[in-house]
Amino acid sequence: MEDLTGKRVLLVEDSATASQMITATLNSVGLQVDHADTGPTALELAQRSNPNCILLDVELPGGMSGFEICAALSELDLPLLPPVIFITAKEGDDNKRRALALGAYGFLVKPFEEPELIARVTGALRIQSLQIELAEARSQIDRMSRIDPVTGALNRTHLAEALGHACSVADRYGRPLSILLGDIDHLRVINDRLGLVAGDRILRRFSALMAQACRDADTAGRFGSGEFLVICPETDVGGASVLAGRIRAGTEATVGTDITSAPVTASFGCAEQAPGEGAEHLLSRCGAALEAAKFGGRNRVCIASRPSANSEPHSDSSA
Repeated sequence: MEDLTGKRVLLVEDSATASQMITATLNSVGLQVDHADTGPTALELAQRSNPNCILLDVELPGGMSGFEICAALSELDLPLLPPVIFITAKEGDDNKRRALALGAYGFLVKPFEEPELIARVTGALRIQSLQIELAEARSQIDRMSRIDPVTGALNRTHLAEALGHACSVADRYGRPLSILLGDIDHLRVINDRLGLVAGDRILRRFSALMAQACRDADTAGRFGSGEFLVICPETDVGGASVLAGRIRAGTEATVGTDITSAPVTASFGCAEQAPGEGAEHLLSRCGAALEAAKFGGRNRVCIASRPSANSEPHSDSSA
C-alpha cells in the first residue's frame, strides 16, 4: 500500500458510532482525520485544514445536506478542491446522479467494510495527487512561456503584456511612465569571434546587472537578441535616463570582465509616455532613441523627444 502518512481527511458524519469506526480505520493507515457533524462546521474545517479528501454523509442535521455542503465547497478559497466521497444509507439512483452532477469522486453505501473504505479513500487521494502534479506542470509551463531561457529574465511576450497594461494604467490616472531599451553593442561580433557560449555569458551578466539596478516596481527583461526593456512606472524620462546611465556604466565596467579583451558596452534609448499614447507608439519612439544612440557612437543614452516637440532624439553620453 502506498504511504498515506500526513494526508488529511475531513469526515462529515453525524453518527458518533460511524465516525469512530471510520476515524479508527483511516488512522490505522496513517491518515489524519478531522471530524464535523454539521454543514457549517464542515465548511469551516475545510477552509482551515485544507483536506486532501472529504468523506461526506448525505443526510445531516442543521439544515444543510451533504449535497448542499458539496456545492458550497466550490465557493471556499481552497488551493485545490478536494475529491468528495459521499456516504449514505440509501443507494438510490437519484442520490448517485446528484453526487456525480456535483463532481463527486465516489459513493459509499452503509454498511461498508474497512477494505472498501480504505480503497475508496486511497483512490481519491491518488486522484488529488495527480491533480496537484497537473496544476504544478501547468504553472511551470506558464512560467516557462514567459521566461527567456538564456538569461532567466522575462521574455518579450510577458514584457509586451506588461507594457500594455502599464500604459493603460498610467494614461487612465494621469501618472508618469517611462521605458528604456538597452542593447549590447556589437553582440553579433562577440558571438562570431568568441562563440555563443561567451555571448550567452555576457547576456546573463547584463541581465543580472539590469535587474540589480531596477526598483521592485520596475519590470525588466529580454526583448530581443541583445535588447532589453525596462518599464518604469511613476518615473519621468529624466529618472529613466539616470537608471540607463547607471546600467551603461556598470556594463562597461564589469560585463566583459574575463570574457572579452575590450570592455563590453551598451547603448540605451529612453522615452516617456505622452498623454493618450499607446504602448506600440511609445515603444517605437524609444526604439528610435536607441537607434540614435547607436548611430551617435554607441555606449551612450539617448532620450526621445515628446511627440509634440517634432524634434530628433538627443544624446546624453555622460548619463
